[in-house]
Amino acid sequence: MKNKKNMFAGWKTVFDFTVKQTVGLKSFKIVTILIAIIAFVTLSAINVIYAFVNSDEEVKIEMKNAIICDETGLITDDLALFREMYADDIKDIDIELSNESAEKVADGYLENKKDVIVVKIYEDVYEEESLFKIDVLIPEKSNVKKKSAEKFSELFCGYFENIKLMNSGIEGEKLTAILSPVSVNINKTGEDADTIGEFLVKTLVPMIYAFALYMMLMLYGQNISKCVIMEKTSKLMETILTSVAPYAVITGKVVGVAMVALGQMLLWISSGIIGFLVGDIIAQELVPNYSNIVLDMIKLVQEDASSAFRPITILLFIIIMCLGFVMYSVFAAMLSSGVKQADKLNNAIAPYMMVVMVGFFVSYMTPISGGYKWLLKISNYIPPIAAYKLPGDLLVGSASIIETVVGISLMLVVTFILIVITGKIYKKKVF
Repeated sequence: MKNKKNMFAGWKTVFDFTVKQTVGLKSFKIVTILIAIIAFVTLSAINVIYAFVNSDEEVKIEMKNAIICDETGLITDDLALFREMYADDIKDIDIELSNESAEKVADGYLENKKDVIVVKIYEDVYEEESLFKIDVLIPEKSNVKKKSAEKFSELFCGYFENIKLMNSGIEGEKLTAILSPVSVNINKTGEDADTIGEFLVKTLVPMIYAFALYMMLMLYGQNISKCVIMEKTSKLMETILTSVAPYAVITGKVVGVAMVALGQMLLWISSGIIGFLVGDIIAQELVPNYSNIVLDMIKLVQEDASSAFRPITILLFIIIMCLGFVMYSVFAAMLSSGVKQADKLNNAIAPYMMVVMVGFFVSYMTPISGGYKWLLKISNYIPPIAAYKLPGDLLVGSASIIETVVGISLMLVVTFILIVITGKIYKKKVF
């Protein structure tokens, strides 16, 4: 003990030993590599499958004839507006307006035509309320596919909505005003309204990160606790403490396990991202008109939030993520440092599980609750919540420099205090 310069002297040696001991396990290597491969293949395949599934979204209407049977009497323009509205989609279709009933047209003189549909427009009553209905009839011998008929009916519904409004007697300019969409923004005086991209990134990305950290803490919390008490059962710690201070032991072991866990998670995430990008390239080669909705959203986010997803922001995000994970890991180690038997570990770390859940739910639900704005303002200064919320806010450009510096400083202080307390408990229980 005399040769130690300070309370943390030798922590690097313990750190290296812990990392080598964990990474050297055959089971660890197999699981790490296997999940990385699964993440790569799965996300790559998702892009390719999505491209093929959505490649036929733009259905081409394949038919030669369409007979419109209007039983309402509202269509008085001989379908001129319909042809004008959807000129490109229906330019090759011979469309005619008939006074005959739809059933008679479909079952009668069209039986020898192979590429025709019949559209019936009529009034009906449902629960004592009058409404319009449109039925699309495909004659028995017609070659028209259902998708083509559905696409044609969608276009016709759009046209018929305009016909209803035109028959209401409202003038053209007023009709345009009525059909104009309404957009609502609620902001304080002097604030700029968030665009759709800014709203999505400020809300969804921090929530996704909070959930990912929650799962990591739940998955690795017990492993860290077991690692802390492992040497006690073999009396190895008594030998270690003769040359290294308990504070250095706790720091080395907890940081070592935490860094292995974070490295494993980052490898899986990187594999997934690379697989996603590779899948996007393959999808574009196989489906020329394919557009990746996720990448399009990222571009939109970067346009709306200029500080989002920048290299320095990503670097700080990783640093704070690691610090938050280490802080929770030290807390788990502190609770388990007084445990001598593994069968009592679950009871000892119950407070850890509680704090993890509370921190997650507060950071996850507050942004979408609409209330508790005071909690939103101070959450990045409360270490258990900041570990969840600060990295996500920083990544999307919502956290200020002051919030980031103060949040990091408070997490460092809390981590240091937990290490000191854990070291004292550990030494007391061993000797």
